[in-house]
Amino acid sequence: MLRKLKLFIQKNKMKSIGKNVILDKSLVISNSNNISIGDNCYIGPFGALYGLGGITIENSVIIGPRVIVYSSNHNYKMAKSIPYDKEAIKKPVYIETGVWIGDSVKIVPGVRIGRGSIIGLGSVVTKDVEPFSIVGGNPAKLIKKREEKDIENFINNLHDGKEYLKLKLEGKL
Repeated sequence: MLRKLKLFIQKNKMKSIGKNVILDKSLVISNSNNISIGDNCYIGPFGALYGLGGITIENSVIIGPRVIVYSSNHNYKMAKSIPYDKEAIKKPVYIETGVWIGDSVKIVPGVRIGRGSIIGLGSVVTKDVEPFSIVGGNPAKLIKKREEKDIENFINNLHDGKEYLKLKLEGKL
């Protein structure tokens, strides 16, 4: 009950949160006032959103379990102490529409994940991901490109009610 209450409070303090958003109650969220989540998004269990530098998650994004998104890092260059000082270097993370992020992915500060992309299980995303890409590994590298025409058509017609999350909630998937 306490975890549900904590999540409710964090959701209400978010910069913005859309309709039909499911955040697992075990999700860790910090600096929720710097986090925006669009419509029809799902974020699975045991993950974390560290929002100090800002996190934007657009519409129809599915994030699997144990995914961690970082938007800040310690200052280690010209630091006033070793190995780093108290200064935080903030770099926003953007996850565009129609992205699927697999289990146990880590996303570093300053990354943009392009629309319609898939991030494979256990990947560490250290650089921007071009739209309609499938990436995987540590560091994540391009595996192949998706059919942009098919994905773009789906994204442009999201209003037709065929979004993954809507179908899942209705028990159709």
